[in-house]
Amino acid sequence: MNSTTRIYWIHALSPLRIGVEEGLDAVNLPTMREAHTGHPLVPGSSLRGVLRSEVMATNPDLSRQLFGPERDNAGDHRGALAITDANLVALPVRSLRGTWAWVTSPLVLRRLARNRSQKLTGTNDIPEVTEAPYCVCTGSVLVPPAKAQPSGADVPPAKVFLEEYEVSVEQSATLDRVAATLATEIWPGADMEPARAFFAQRLLLVPDNTFGVLCQTAMELRTRVCISRETGTADTSGPWTEEAMPAESLLSGLIVGRETLKADSVGAERKRLGEAEALRLLPDRLTTCNLRLGGHTGVGYGQVLFRIVEG
Repeated sequence: MNSTTRIYWIHALSPLRIGVEEGLDAVNLPTMREAHTGHPLVPGSSLRGVLRSEVMATNPDLSRQLFGPERDNAGDHRGALAITDANLVALPVRSLRGTWAWVTSPLVLRRLARNRSQKLTGTNDIPEVTEAPYCVCTGSVLVPPAKAQPSGADVPPAKVFLEEYEVSVEQSATLDRVAATLATEIWPGADMEPARAFFAQRLLLVPDNTFGVLCQTAMELRTRVCISRETGTADTSGPWTEEAMPAESLLSGLIVGRETLKADSVGAERKRLGEAEALRLLPDRLTTCNLRLGGHTGVGYGQVLFRIVEG
């Protein structure tokens, strides 16, 4: 991590829908996914557009410097910020205990560490989980309290009931350190200690293949209908089913400063803008703020907490 790159986090406060064209399966309107993993994502273009609108509302000239001029003047200079896609880090999945688990996998965490060009505490020695037992943090609320055993008897493995699956788990001090690193970035400050503890108590590390299956089966599905203006009842076009990332999903990406030119206003003299300076120009209010991302925000989708981690 260098002075020209910042990590950003997205915490979905409501279902988050970044849609693609009509699907061919039972889901009429699927969510956008990575082609090679099938994991849902938020494209950098969607976030860039929302951030641009937020800055444009109060400072059009600054918006032009950070994100580039409007289409009619696109040849003047490029934007000073590059925003990567937000990749899924932890998917909330229904659990018998603890209400839900934040599920992640070794592949997800290693990609996160690589993309950030820095090592998360404990990432190098995350066990290669390919079969049960899976890993939870020390003091996890996903497992039932241990029962007293007769002297000399074997202690049975702890169980987590995830959707329709029953899996054996082990407590991992390594996962404790990873949870602490991630939670400190997403919910910093002394007043957010309960949120950090809440996250650690529900973090669950599963095999990469299991995570991929859950990304297909544990998404939010809603069936909707159109209401006819003439009759006030359901339209004859029939219902449709749309897919979204569930509330509490956690995603992360990068904001990268890049050297470019800047013009304080349209037609003004262009000056050099350095990589680090571009990031410093981001308004402080965007460091931690609530945004609306994706589609169908009018019916409650897309409410997110957005946070840029300070360098």
